[in-house]
Amino acid sequence: MSKPDRFGYLAAFLGPALWGILPIFYTLLEGFNAVEIVVQRSLWAFLLMLIVYVMGGRMAEILALFKPNRQFVLMLLGTVMIAINWTTFVYAVGEVRVVEASFGYFVYPLLAVGASVLFLGERLDRRGQIALILSAIGVVIKGWSIGAVPDISLILAVSFALYAVLRKQIAISSLDGFFVETILLVPIVLLFLSWQVGQGRPLFFDGGMVGFVLAISCGIITTVPLVLFLRGNKALPLSLAAFIFYVNPSLQLLCGVLFFDEAFALKDLAAFGCIWAGLIVQFARRPVTRRPSMR
Repeated sequence: MSKPDRFGYLAAFLGPALWGILPIFYTLLEGFNAVEIVVQRSLWAFLLMLIVYVMGGRMAEILALFKPNRQFVLMLLGTVMIAINWTTFVYAVGEVRVVEASFGYFVYPLLAVGASVLFLGERLDRRGQIALILSAIGVVIKGWSIGAVPDISLILAVSFALYAVLRKQIAISSLDGFFVETILLVPIVLLFLSWQVGQGRPLFFDGGMVGFVLAISCGIITTVPLVLFLRGNKALPLSLAAFIFYVNPSLQLLCGVLFFDEAFALKDLAAFGCIWAGLIVQFARRPVTRRPSMR
């Protein structure tokens, strides 16, 4: 495996892994509504990226991407999808519905694999097909344990799958694309902050130094995992990156059980068993075929 491929695998793993433990961070923001948290995430992600691009002298390249063409429309649609996803996830954590949120990210890989086959022309080999079947069985078991497919799960799964497919078709770097997304969110961010000031509320959560630090942290925890996720998706086939993404809901569910006192039943164990069996099938090292001895 080449070095770029190794980094692609690492990025595809680290991005979802960091997202998987984010519910712990959001416990620090208890009491603030989901929209305010997403606004702070968007604002500080934009400011951090702006500093990087201004210092690197690359703003002209980014501004040149704002043209009325197909690529810009795809980026605009992707921005809408990720904004919906962020808001729904933060709302789910605030309502202590982390297990529901994790189920949405269990469904996402199945949708992403299906979309990669239907729209991107990717194909699954025998291992991929077996892994998909095992993962689907695990998702069905998990859905059965919940009793239905909750609205939060569907919104998270569909919005993120659409985002992944849209971004896969954009021929610019992961970092450039993410910066464009943050710029597109700036008008909404400024409108919300203007309304907030008009209501006599502080700009950064509670207005103190702790609130300011938390606001900046929102930008960091938004930027790093998403850029890693996009880098992994660009380096690998979407169908393969989608299977790796199962590390995210696994860690989310673990956080829900350990930190939010949510239930973990035998059905959950069965669901995870199927999903991780699928991952083992997909990524287990293939046996080495030895040439017969010439003696």
